Amino acid sequence: MADSSWDRGGQAHQVMEGLVRDFGPQVLSNAQLLKNLLGDKLPTAPRETSLLVAAAEAGVAGMLRDRLGQQLPPEMAIQQVVAALEEQRGYDATACAWVVTEFARAMGHAVEEPATVPGPGRWPQPDEDDPTAPTVPPLTDNGRRGDGGVTIEKTAETPLDRAVPPPPARPGGGRRPVVIAAVALGVVAVIVVAAVLIANSSKSGGGPTPTSTAAPSTTNATQNRQVAEAQAVQAIINQSAQVRPSVGNAVNAIGSCGDIQGAITALQNAAATRHSLLAQASNLNVADIPDGAAVRSDLVRALDASATADQDYAAWGRDVATQPCIGTAPLDGNYTAAGQSDQQATTAKQQFVAVWNPTAQKAGLPPADPNAF
Repeated sequence: MADSSWDRGGQAHQVMEGLVRDFGPQVLSNAQLLKNLLGDKLPTAPRETSLLVAAAEAGVAGMLRDRLGQQLPPEMAIQQVVAALEEQRGYDATACAWVVTEFARAMGHAVEEPATVPGPGRWPQPDEDDPTAPTVPPLTDNGRRGDGGVTIEKTAETPLDRAVPPPPARPGGGRRPVVIAAVALGVVAVIVVAAVLIANSSKSGGGPTPTSTAAPSTTNATQNRQVAEAQAVQAIINQSAQVRPSVGNAVNAIGSCGDIQGAITALQNAAATRHSLLAQASNLNVADIPDGAAVRSDLVRALDASATADQDYAAWGRDVATQPCIGTAPLDGNYTAAGQSDQQATTAKQQFVAVWNPTAQKAGLPPADPNAF
């Protein structure tokens, strides 16, 4: 049975699933990114947030992947990682069971949280946030539970062969007292069950647990960061798109034995511009946009390959300029290398567009065309 003191409304579970869906499973291994995202999306659950970030720092996702890669059943893998996390961080069993199970669920495994026995640890225990709950003093080393008043001693169990004998039956009793006792016990059991149900209903509020929502200011701040990051990506796309026509015109000019020197200059300028954009793309902050790491890496690869192709085309032009060119320029190794780099750039741009365009749409930006930048 899952411990109800953790993520009672299920909001942390929903947020974790959403983060993996938007940022990929690698977010579970990036403690700093996870901390920033949970701070925005889960501001009303600091306990859950702290424990989830601590699990990321401890490498829970990696430990789960290692054990699942050994074909262990998910439940067994979870139990082993729970034990490892307890030993590594000193958290109680209930906290470890909850957070490891949440990581497994976020990784796509349909598992139920294993039952655990709460133990001592640095994480808040059940009902600590309930001021009406009775305070239970901890056990001392001698087995006593003391609160300055009543002291309860642990006693040894009575061996079966020395059990206290039952009291003698009353004269003339027969089976009727036994039946009455059984009925009385049944009534008591019903009363106890009813009391437990009423207590649980009262504790849970008797209705659905309200789902906490982030403050509007926090949500707006996150959206503003996403739009700002997306606009920075769009600016690089736009500048690369402005260079592309000059590259095509220069290649055509060389191939047709036109203004070869002007074409070489245009290609060198295009390569310099794309190298500058490459440096900007490498330093993009994409922490808040979906698949931000993939967006940045694909854009960097596309710009790098494009700049290399521009340089190779310029080298081809210099080769052509060393000899008479009539009608059609001869092709050489530099032209072949430029074509290969050009194809690599096209592939990278197609991959970039696949991850970028959904984000561009959400940010109100135009979709990118791999053949236009």
